[in-house]
Amino acid sequence: MKKNMLFASCLMTLLVASTTLAASLSYALSNGSTWRGKTDDHVVVEYNFGATNSTVEGVLTDKSTGDYMVLKKDDGGDEMLIHRTDIVSIALVGDDAPASAPAEAPKRGSEPKPAVQTTGGGAAGQPTSTPVADADAPGVFYLPLREMVGLEFRPEEISAIIAEADAVGPGQTIVLDIESGGGSVWEFIVLAQIIKDAKQRHQIVAWVGHAISAAAGTALCCDRLIWKSHGALGAITMHSGGQPVSDMMEEKWVTLLKSILRESGHSEHWARPMVRNDSWISYTKDSDTGDCEWYGTPQGIQGEIVLSNLGENVVLNREQAIDCCLAEAVADRKEELAVILDLPSWNEIGTGQKMSDDWIETCARCETYWRKSNAELGRLGGYAPIVAIKKRLDIYKRWLRWWKQAPNKMGMLGAPRIQQLERMIEELEQQLKNMSGRG
Repeated sequence: MKKNMLFASCLMTLLVASTTLAASLSYALSNGSTWRGKTDDHVVVEYNFGATNSTVEGVLTDKSTGDYMVLKKDDGGDEMLIHRTDIVSIALVGDDAPASAPAEAPKRGSEPKPAVQTTGGGAAGQPTSTPVADADAPGVFYLPLREMVGLEFRPEEISAIIAEADAVGPGQTIVLDIESGGGSVWEFIVLAQIIKDAKQRHQIVAWVGHAISAAAGTALCCDRLIWKSHGALGAITMHSGGQPVSDMMEEKWVTLLKSILRESGHSEHWARPMVRNDSWISYTKDSDTGDCEWYGTPQGIQGEIVLSNLGENVVLNREQAIDCCLAEAVADRKEELAVILDLPSWNEIGTGQKMSDDWIETCARCETYWRKSNAELGRLGGYAPIVAIKKRLDIYKRWLRWWKQAPNKMGMLGAPRIQQLERMIEELEQQLKNMSGRG
């Protein structure tokens, strides 16, 4: 219980979520009902925190998603994140009370369906296809995680593949195929909580390729770590705007990683040397059992193997990961991975590959339009004023649509935020009215 409280405390202290589009929200409550509302609703939330329940009152911000809510607290304090699994009850407050539907009670006699609609190329929650699993054949829910954490490599797809596994039933195997140089620490904190929650129901396996920084942290959240021959994991550094963070913030980051490592059955000694380049990690290996023991300070004992180098963050290759007992085995093909997982064959179920492909393709199309539209904006001086305004309006409205489809990508590209775009559109429409003599 203390471990859960520590994880939640670190998460709420560190989380700085990215701005997303205001939208409808729904959360399944512990009594089986579903609460439905929207961002900007004023609510009072009862939530579980350790051994007791607490309440907080505030406004649901547009950082809230289906996996967690972010409240702007009425007391003027910091924003507060509450994961969906910790929500006990939600009630609207004051003028908002009649604005949203009450919690929807579970339908009597309804049964869960053995298939689930999942996200594809658009925003999370848009249905694309329905996976159907053969209940008699063990299968693997496989999800490639590529590129930047927080952009192509998102919590949304991880939540979706977990939802597919949930629809089949507990005890599924989910393989996260990781090839990423890292990305957003804050997005990692969100997906770490999602994986932690899913491990209560399923086996989560990290198939480690190039896993650096936040991608390495994602792998360490998992139950089992299987390396690829080219695999590398480590250097879980933390920066803000390209600059190192304060020592206090870095210590909070180390504390969070220690909690993740302990919860996943790994030694907490890995946390500090992967975050800081002035730390120590070494181990000894029992020649009879093959078991390893790790140390955070020099021991000066026979057989001690040092993995840290002063001035460098620890990054483990295949040989090191296997020898120090962090990696369970090595597999370069899915069929080899199936053998390690004690499966008779590789039977891939779910739509993880399609999710990944569709989302990466959506990001590429978004960036292509962003670049083309900016080039077009630069040419508007050659048009008559009223034509130029109409073309600019069309571009801004399409940017709004891209915010709905690919908010992560639009944010990374530096696009004007939704509220700013809406003001820009309103001003241009007023200019058109004035030019037409209707203002």
